[in-house]
Parts: sequence; structure tokens; C-alpha cells
Amino acid sequence: MADIETALGLPALKEPVGGLSWISTAEILESIGQAFYALDRQLRFVYVNQVAERAWRWRREDLLGEIATEVFPHWVGTESHAAHLRVLETGEPLNIETYSAIVGAPVEINIFPRTDGLAVYFHDISTRKRMERALRERDEMLSLAENSAGIGVWDMDMATRLVSATPQFFRILGLPPSGEPVPIDMLRSVRHPDDREHVVNNFKTALESGEDQYEAEYRIVRPDDGQVRWIFGRGRIFRDISGTPVRYAGIDIDITDRKRTEEALRESEERYRTLIENANDLVFTLDLDFRITSANPAVKSLLGYAPEELIGTPLGQYVPPEQLGKHKDMLRRKLSGETGTTRYEMQVIARDGQVRTLETNSRLSLDRDGKPKAIHAIARDITERKKYEEHLSFTTRELSHRTKNVLAVVLAMVRQIGKQTASFEQFEERFSGCIKALAFCHDLLVESDWQGADLRSLIALQVAPFGGLDDQKIVVTGHAITLSPQATQLIGLALHELATNAAKHGALTAPAGTVTIEWQRANANGATRLAWREQNGPRVKPPTRRGFGHTVLERMAASLGGDVSLEFKPEGLRWSLVLDAMHIVRG
Repeated sequence: MADIETALGLPALKEPVGGLSWISTAEILESIGQAFYALDRQLRFVYVNQVAERAWRWRREDLLGEIATEVFPHWVGTESHAAHLRVLETGEPLNIETYSAIVGAPVEINIFPRTDGLAVYFHDISTRKRMERALRERDEMLSLAENSAGIGVWDMDMATRLVSATPQFFRILGLPPSGEPVPIDMLRSVRHPDDREHVVNNFKTALESGEDQYEAEYRIVRPDDGQVRWIFGRGRIFRDISGTPVRYAGIDIDITDRKRTEEALRESEERYRTLIENANDLVFTLDLDFRITSANPAVKSLLGYAPEELIGTPLGQYVPPEQLGKHKDMLRRKLSGETGTTRYEMQVIARDGQVRTLETNSRLSLDRDGKPKAIHAIARDITERKKYEEHLSFTTRELSHRTKNVLAVVLAMVRQIGKQTASFEQFEERFSGCIKALAFCHDLLVESDWQGADLRSLIALQVAPFGGLDDQKIVVTGHAITLSPQATQLIGLALHELATNAAKHGALTAPAGTVTIEWQRANANGATRLAWREQNGPRVKPPTRRGFGHTVLERMAASLGGDVSLEFKPEGLRWSLVLDAMHIVRG
């Protein structure tokens, strides 16, 4: 140690002082926590302690007597090297912080002049620099949060009721920033009148209960622009050893946008809920095992079940068994990514056993990880529409069939009338009358969607050109009865022929002549007898030849399945037909 002290020009302190032995200066330099080295004026190492050895990763034996710039050539020209030269030149000590090319880290260096050189202390300040950088970044983030996220920081002295706060805090409240503490009452004055009392009372309750945390949401009316803003405040209460509150510190955050978003979301959800609850369509969800997880009230009127009755029950309980495969296939297609939304028709069984047809749109609902978790579906009851479509298809086929029948009737009329008329004028007159009679029949059938025609209405149309039903010349009696389409056409033609004959040759040509049309049930099998009877007209003579009228009244009418009678009695023509029950729709 004496050699080190001599090299540094330091006295050896070995003499006892006050009964104690002083350790040597060299021992002190070896025990300190900082790296230490000494250089002569040529920057030759004269001393290096063990901390410096470790920092440089050099043994002191290899450094002593060597020139520093030669051992560490990359040190030349650095800020540290320049500082060493400056102290040698000025004789003034110097403290710097710099990056050490030798250590490879930031260091703090203290350089002191000696008579024949320099004494230098240095230590690695990497940890401190990291802490300073972290603190700086935290302060920057805090400042950014305050400025961009609307966060203000405050601290209140509970004894003085004075509040110190950041500028951003004051800006949030619409107040000019203050570098001095301000009374709490000034801050409370900007709170909305409806919120002041409950915020203060709740804070007092927290104090009295011994709680250390308090938070509240309330409105303010900013003095600078009059805006009403929402504030979220959260603070911590600090107490002394006796439990007395001494400080209250925390943050205020402007949450106006969040509150507006929440309100808009509530309104949207309310509108959605109202829409779903009042919708006529069925809205429901299923899990991936086809168990119903929700349903709107429309299911009650559609299927007869309350929504809560369906929750947790399998879909298979309400659909025909053979349709489960269709639903599973739809799910498979969705899960495979083949389709996002599927649209199809399904049948459901209502509580009363009726089968209803639904037009259904369904899609998968995904969780936050994008995995399927449920099926959302909207279904519309199209049962009546399907019935109408089926009826329309049936009607179209039936219309085609009936059109062919009508054409067959028309063709038969053409042939019969053509055979029994001597001129085209006679043919046109007879044929035109028959076509009009058929048209009357068709009008009635169209009105009933080709389901049949009321007999009384059919009679009224056919005799209208000959005076109509007046209960004097033409009298009708009988119960309500609806004829089939085929019977409507044939009986309509028969009535036309009877009325035409009566108007030309029979009872309708005489002032006192009358026609009575009546019908009544003929037997227990549901058949009906229809009769036409004329009286008080000219005396009737049997015709000398059979015309088209005979064909209609006997042969065509007979195709309706019952007995036909045509009598030319002197007192008036008689015609009757027993109509088979199969040609009666109602009555």
C-alpha cells in the first residue's frame, strides 16, 4: 500500500490517532464503490483500483505505467478524453456525464487536478439513466393522457380545503389554469345544480365509513362556454396515524363522449328491443346443438307458446322429424364457410297441432375469437301464402281443364246449332245467345274463384234479358244452393234456352203468362230437383222436330247425373231435372 501512496504523492496514514489506527488512503480507494484511477501528465496510469479493473476488464498490472491513449486508442477524441486534457490545461476540476467508449455505458466522471497529473472517479449510471428515461416517458405519457384523454390530476389539503391541480384539470372544468391552490368551493360551483348535493353527501359518507377510495359521475356546467359535460372523478383519501383524513388526491376524466355513446347505445337497444318485441316475424336464437336460447313474443301468436316455454328446449320438438336433416345441413354449410346466411322454408308444429310454413333467414353468431357460438334466425309465417300459391296452381290447372270443357261445349253448340239453322243469320242469333249465357255463368264462377255459383244468382242473370226476376212474370222459390262449375255452365245454358223459348213462343209472350222456377231436395242422398213451369200463355203444341234447345234440355242436362223431363203440355211447358249431389257444392 505504501508504494501506491508514494505513487499518488499521498501521505501514509498509519499513526494512531486517539487510540485508533487509521487505514491507509490506498485502502480507502480500494474499498469505495466508484472506479478510481490516477494518471501523470503524459496520461500514464499510476494507479488503478479494483472497481476500475472490473469496469474495464483489464488487470491493473497490465495498465500501470502504460499510456491510456495507447491502451485505449478508441478513447482518443471522445468527450471524456477532451475533459481530461482540459483539466490538465486549466487545473480546474470537472464533472461530466458522457457515454464511455471503454465501458460501453453512460458514466459520470469526476476529474481532479494533481500536482503531477490527474485523479479520476467514475461510475456507471446506466440504471439511473434508465430510471430517468422511464420517468420522463411516464411524465410524457401522463401529459399525453391529460391532454388527449381529458384527464386532470388534483390534490386537496383536507385541513385548508385548498386544491392544487394540473392545468388540464382546470381546462376540463372550463376554468383558467392556476399555479396556486384554489378553494374547493370554487370547483364545486361548476357542478350541475342537480348533482352537487349527492356528490358531496356521498363523499361525506365515504369519509365517515373509513373508506379510502371514492368515485362519482356527475355533470358540470363549464363557465367558459356554458357546455354541460359529464365528469368521472376518482380519488384516494390519505389519513394520518390517528385515522384523520389529511389529503384527498385523484383524477377527473371528461366522459361526455362515453356518456353520449352509452345513451345512444341504450336508445338503439331500446329501439331494437321494441322492434323485436312488436315484430310480427319470429326472431329466435339457437345454440349449435339446436336448443332454443331466445324467442320474441311473436312466437305466442304464431305457435301458441310463450317465449319462456321455449328456452332450453330442442328445435326438434317443434319441427317434423324428417326436416331435422335440412337444418343440420344448413348448419354444416355455415360452419364450413360455404355460406354466411341461409334462406329456406321450414315447417313447424304449433301447440294446437297445426303445421305452419315459415320462410327463414339464419346466420351464425361469432364470439370474440371468431368462433361460431349461436344461430340467429328471423322467420316469417307464409302458411297462407303457400296455401294461396297451391290454390293458384290448382286453379290454373282447373282453369285449363274447364277452358277445354267450355271449348268442347262451344264446339258442340256450333255443331248442333249449325245443323238446325237454315241461314247464317239464324246461326249467329242462336250462337250469340248461347255464348252470352256461358259468359253469365263464367262471371259468377270468377266471382267465387271458380268454386261454384249460387243457383238463384244464376237464374237472375240468365232471365235478366227477358224481364228479370220480378216475382210476377218470373217467380223463383227454393233454398240457398251452390252449384259446381260444370253444373253452373250446363244449367245456365238450359235456363237460357227455356227463357228464350218462353219469350218467343211461350208464357212470356202473353200478358197474363207466368214462369215459375223452383227447386227442393229430391231424396235423402242430397239430390235436388229443379223445375221450370209455364202457365197462362198460348196453348202449347209439341214441336215437329228436335232442335238445339232439345239437345241442351235433355242430353246435356242429363250429363249431370239425374232424371230429365221435358213436357209440352197445352197449358204450358214443363221441364225438370234431378241434380245429383256430386254437383252441389253447398245446400
